[in-house]
Amino acid sequence: MINSIVIVLSDRASQGVREDKSGDILVNLLKENGFEIKEKIIIPDEKFLLENLFKEYINKIDLIITSGGTGITDRDITPDVTLKFIKRRLEGIEYAMIYYGLKHTPMAAISRAVAGLNGNTLIINLPGNPNAIEQNFLPLIPAIKHLFQKLKNQEEDCSEQIKRL
Repeated sequence: MINSIVIVLSDRASQGVREDKSGDILVNLLKENGFEIKEKIIIPDEKFLLENLFKEYINKIDLIITSGGTGITDRDITPDVTLKFIKRRLEGIEYAMIYYGLKHTPMAAISRAVAGLNGNTLIINLPGNPNAIEQNFLPLIPAIKHLFQKLKNQEEDCSEQIKRL
């Protein structure tokens, strides 16, 4: 089981002004695909809050997924904070998210979402748009599951691990 937390970055949702749809979609998508959700947290777009959550959960949880804050406004701080904590960047995940996003909207080209590892914790930034959650993340689930197989049993042959997905 892959232990996960979902962090939604949204000024309005954190104040109760807007309903959080993206976080709920992400939680349901993860549960449907066999991930264990430890917590869903909604915070405003504040660097120190995200930094504190990363400090609290890195190397204590397998997967940290953020939703929101990946755009180009001054309040979009998620990738900037994430890059401070990633030790091994996984550009393939980033490229794949843009690829799948571009199939639905040209606006995917301006996403700054990043992904990478800190120890055995994978951090993935997703856009805050509810439609983008499924469009960007759903196709990556087999690769993410394999990533955790590889981290947990590095000596086993990849072809054997992939057969079990």
